Amino acid sequence: MLSGTVLTSSNVASVEVRVATYSFVLTKTDVGHFEGNAHVPRIPFFIGRNFTLLVIARNTAGVMAQTGIPFQIR
Repeated sequence: MLSGTVLTSSNVASVEVRVATYSFVLTKTDVGHFEGNAHVPRIPFFIGRNFTLLVIARNTAGVMAQTGIPFQIR
């Protein structure tokens, strides 16, 4: 299970998280506070274990900011 919290400025309307071919939108729980979780599927041994978690924040005008967070599944 992958779970997390993203804290943003107050003008952010949505936060999306992308990992490889998976994407999900975090739930807005308060102004500038987004939370979510997702089930991580089993990864075959022949696929790499290093990934980048891409976090994309958008305001109501659609302007986005993104950051990548590297992680490893063991």
